[in-house]
Amino acid sequence: MNESTLHTPGDSATPTDDSINALLAQLTDPTALVACARARGAAGDAAGTVALCRKALTLSPGNAGALVTLGEACEAGHRWAEALAAYDEAIAAHPDCAEAYKRRGGVKFRLNDRLGAFDDLKHALTLRPDWADALSGELSLVLLKYSRTFAACNDKEIEK
Repeated sequence: MNESTLHTPGDSATPTDDSINALLAQLTDPTALVACARARGAAGDAAGTVALCRKALTLSPGNAGALVTLGEACEAGHRWAEALAAYDEAIAAHPDCAEAYKRRGGVKFRLNDRLGAFDDLKHALTLRPDWADALSGELSLVLLKYSRTFAACNDKEIEK
């Protein structure tokens, strides 16, 4: 995708789209780029979100907001490995980024890594205790599925 035309190829380009894309191409503030990327993501434009995040990361490598937003765009497209890579990079650059741990935990859960999901969600909660109510449901679900998996493994061990 050409960064001077950040709309998705095949979209009908109106003069308004062209004006917006021309403005976006001129942005050099990573924070503004991430804000625009989030708006593109909310509008369902994953390709635009990815392009803006990559531009922000070129200007500010390791930018946690850009990496988490990139991960979210990859999740939306079910590109789990890319989402994990973005969250891993965010955590490596910013070990206190609770949002990256929470999002990575969600991806690990979808990929049936229950223990990894639990660890990430628990760590997010350690960093952000005020998320306790919001994360309690997710943690309960992970624990329930993990305990069933653990019980099934123990049953197989007993049979041996």
